[in-house]
Amino acid sequence: MNPEIAAINQAKSNLLAAIQAAGAENPGAGGAGSGQTDFEQAVAAVQADQKCSKTHAMQVVVRQQPELHKAYLQRRNPGMTL
Repeated sequence: MNPEIAAINQAKSNLLAAIQAAGAENPGAGGAGSGQTDFEQAVAAVQADQKCSKTHAMQVVVRQQPELHKAYLQRRNPGMTL
């Protein structure tokens, strides 16, 4: 292999290792946040348990656990008062 290409590949590997070691979170396509919220996890659990639509699962969680929904709304809409 060309020594120049080998050096470039080694530099890329070193850079990737440094980025992975930094431990920065990947927020994904949604941007703000670090993964699913408790509300979103509760919705997913209801949806899996009841084999229902996400809309229905959200309605169930909002009724049964309004504090999770309120916290979810506040995180997604900073500055909004409920």
